[in-house]
This record gives sequence, C-alpha cells and structure tokens, in this order.
Amino acid sequence: MSNHLILLGMAMFVGGMVYRYDRYDREPLLAILFAIALGAASCLPACEIELGLLSVTSLPSDQALPLVAGTVEECLKLVVVIAVMATLRKRVSDPMDGVTYGAFVGLGFGIGEAYLVGEGGVTDALRLFFHATLGGIDGFALGMRSARVSGWKRTLLMWVSASVAIHVAWDFLALEVLSAPSVGFLLRAALPVLLLSLVGLYGASVVRATRWSKRVFAPTERTKIWGWPFARAASAVG
Repeated sequence: MSNHLILLGMAMFVGGMVYRYDRYDREPLLAILFAIALGAASCLPACEIELGLLSVTSLPSDQALPLVAGTVEECLKLVVVIAVMATLRKRVSDPMDGVTYGAFVGLGFGIGEAYLVGEGGVTDALRLFFHATLGGIDGFALGMRSARVSGWKRTLLMWVSASVAIHVAWDFLALEVLSAPSVGFLLRAALPVLLLSLVGLYGASVVRATRWSKRVFAPTERTKIWGWPFARAASAVG
C-alpha cells in the first residue's frame, strides 16, 4: 500500500511539472485523466507485442530487448496520443496540446509499467519522468498539426525517431550497466548525457509550442519561460 502511495505522489509531481507549461488553454482534468488511463492501459498490449517479437527475433537478447521495447513503446504511445486527440478533437486547438497529451499518455504508460515490473524508489521516479518526457516528444508534431503549423509531418518523423533512438539507447546502456557492474566509465557517463539530451529535446519542444500557443491565445502578453524543468514565468524587461 505504501509503495502505491509513493508511486501516486511521484506521478502527481511529474504531472504537475507537465501541467504548469500548458499555460494558455489548459486541458480539463477529465481529459488529462483520460489520457493517463489510456496510456496505462496500453502497457498490456505493448508487453504482448514485445514478447511476440522477442520470440521470433534472432538477435542476442541484450540487443533485441532494447530495440524491441524502445520501438514498440514509443510507436504505441504515439498511436494512443493520436487516439486521445482524435477523441477530444473539439477541445484540441492549442499547439501545446500535442506535448501535453503526449506527456500524460507517457506518464500513464510509466505508471502502468511501474505496477507491472516496478522496483520502487528512484527507479520508478525515473521511469515516470522518462516515459512522460518521451511521450511529450512523440506528441509534439501532433500539436503542430492541430494548430495548422507547417512542417508537422517532417517534424513528426524526426521527433518520433529521436524518442525511439533515445529509448533504445537508454535501455541498452542500462542493461549493460546492470549486467556488468564493472563496466567502463564511458558507458556509465553516457546515461546522464542521454538523460540531458532527453530533457533538452523535451524542453525545446515545450518552449517552441508555448511560443506558438502564446501567439494564438495571448499575443500581447509580455512573459517568457526561463529554463526547464523548473522554469518560472517572468515579466520581460523593457
């Protein structure tokens, strides 16, 4: 029971970080809960697909597992984000909607995965943050589409490819470190570098989408977002 409460607390913290950046046309709570629920539910088909693919691949397990898990999970999250935004299409008009719904779908996926295979503590906290940020990256271009921003198809391909690559690389490096504690410094150092890359891409997506959103909903507002993920809204000088 205590583990469940801790997981809930971590999920609320990550969700709060995501929600604070949806500044100009915030999504209703029921829509957010719907996205989280679908994200969590998608864990089960993801597991089935991954097990099916792993049973037929000829690659060594330390290569097959990261490749299959990263590709299946990010593509499935993208499908879920599309389903959520299609279901809520009358609500979807903000360029931030893709990042917001993507992040909450990812958060739901992380919650579902934590319940299935979670270890608790820092590992699950990182799991929630990891899936939420990757989900936001997956959904970024869908917000562009909903706001009719040009170039969304090319961006969709680039951003989803990046999220898959980061996920695959993270799983591969994590498996290497766990299976061989004496692994070299460079491999260990690659994990925080990869995490910083993930934060950077998600942060860039948030900043870009927020600027587009501001043009639509608050073109005269003189505020900026400084830094990420602990940004603050500060009045622009001059």
